[in-house]
Amino acid sequence: MFGQIALTKAVLPVMLKQGSGHIAVTSSVADKVGVKLRSSYCAARQ
Repeated sequence: MFGQIALTKAVLPVMLKQGSGHIAVTSSVADKVGVKLRSSYCAARQ
């Protein structure tokens, strides 16, 4: 999560300056579906 935020903060000024760009964020499906023995991971993702 923090990596995605840091990257967005780094590239956003350039994207605004040039007037275009896209930001794609990927996420784990574990935050959508419960996984046995991974409850803390799932909770941290939401």
